Amino acid sequence: MERRRPVVFHMLLGLLLAALLALGAWRLFNLGWNWPACLWSWLFGVTLATFLYYGWDKRQARRGGARVPEVVLHLLALIGGSLGAYAGMQLFRHKTLKGRFRLVFWLIALIQAGLLGWLAYEWWRA
Repeated sequence: MERRRPVVFHMLLGLLLAALLALGAWRLFNLGWNWPACLWSWLFGVTLATFLYYGWDKRQARRGGARVPEVVLHLLALIGGSLGAYAGMQLFRHKTLKGRFRLVFWLIALIQAGLLGWLAYEWWRA
């Protein structure tokens, strides 16, 4: 049970941070209440939150502090933060040598690219 607590804590904190950043972007850009505005605000918020989480985890790794569980980093990428995850991996040189971690990340990115392609096709067709 003790191993689950950091996962739950960091996932809830990551979701809260993403939601606050999304709300901030929505207010900053004075977006209306429509699904594209909400989607873009969410993607902005979760991408930035994921990027910040990668930076925090790299900092903790260097200092020998409590780390962010890998599953949280993957879940943040899965819910829309894959661009932030990629930027964090590149900029902070974090998790770039862990083969299994990278494999899961690229599977998430591939699934998201397929979903985006399908949505674009359906939108174009309609």
